[in-house]
Amino acid sequence: MSNKLTLNNSFKLYDEALKLIPGAILGIRRPYNFVEGEYPIFFESAKGGKVIDVDGNEYIDMLCAYGPIILGHREEEVDNAVIDQIHNKGFCMSLTQQIQNRLAKKLRELIPCCEKMVFMKLGSDATTAAVRVARAYTKRIKILHCGYHGWHNWSSEVHGIKAGIPDKLYEDIYGFEYNDLNQVENLIKQIGDDVAAIIITPINTPGGREIEMPKEGYLEGIRELATDNGSVLIYDEIRTGFRVDMGGAQKKLGVIPDLSAFGKAMGNGYPISALVGKTE
Repeated sequence: MSNKLTLNNSFKLYDEALKLIPGAILGIRRPYNFVEGEYPIFFESAKGGKVIDVDGNEYIDMLCAYGPIILGHREEEVDNAVIDQIHNKGFCMSLTQQIQNRLAKKLRELIPCCEKMVFMKLGSDATTAAVRVARAYTKRIKILHCGYHGWHNWSSEVHGIKAGIPDKLYEDIYGFEYNDLNQVENLIKQIGDDVAAIIITPINTPGGREIEMPKEGYLEGIRELATDNGSVLIYDEIRTGFRVDMGGAQKKLGVIPDLSAFGKAMGNGYPISALVGKTE
């Protein structure tokens, strides 16, 4: 059995952070999500697939920074491109730079549903924009969803984050279980005339649990229900995009949505996301 880790510096920084930041650490990285006293709280550096904490302990980063680091930490080709942009061109201007068009063309080459796209910073931004676009396009309100789609108000409460969010924001949000096509059919029968969109994770990636692949006919059934009902089919590919295939799960599985949200692995840790979809 290995010796107990020395984590004194982590705990010292944690005590300091408690006086400065609510909960000390933001989001899912908070210590209460791990074994208390046995898990590092602060990392110091990272390279490739390894990270080092503030006490000098080295780890293999199996979490990949919770998803984004698909190429490894401090991947030189990516980092050098960013450094070059910052040093030689700048990155925050009043008008758009031509690099936007280069990236847009590349996404259109890779992603089956991608005819046009918009760029954002967070995965939550992209899924929320997708829902808004679907509502504007269909002139309907209700949303059927399966999975986690970010921390914005329309989706947070269904995953237990309720404080500060009015209940009325969820009156038009209906959840269903992954791989349960009958549930979706029944919801369509009940409220179909006002369903703006069905948003799903094409491959189920529940946090802390085994990844679940779609049953035979599940995605095809969802696609057919959305089309027949005049609803927009949205794929949340924040986790699957550029990971299961460069074109996302839709490319690998062959069932094409109307809109898709991409993020995480898209930037290898840099804050970028995209909403892509059909021109219509």
